[in-house]
Amino acid sequence: MLALGREIAMFQPIIGTAVRGDPDAVLIVEFAEEDQAENVRRLKQLGELMADLGFGWDHPKRKWGGVVEITEPGLQTGIAEFRGRGSQCHDVR
Repeated sequence: MLALGREIAMFQPIIGTAVRGDPDAVLIVEFAEEDQAENVRRLKQLGELMADLGFGWDHPKRKWGGVVEITEPGLQTGIAEFRGRGSQCHDVR
């Protein structure tokens, strides 16, 4: 889905900002607490957890990766739209 999205002009800026490199997998995590400070706290905890698991952007391939913090509402909306379009492509009825 990422490879296809990278070929579609409207999704290129979103993927270019939200995805680093050419990962084998991407996990999108959303926090939706009423208190924005709580969302930020949980986001920081997620980054710490990934680091505790040995992941980092400067590590070799097997442990390469980490958290890309997306806090801008417009980019969050763009990611949701991209995900929605992708699920429509895989919808088998």
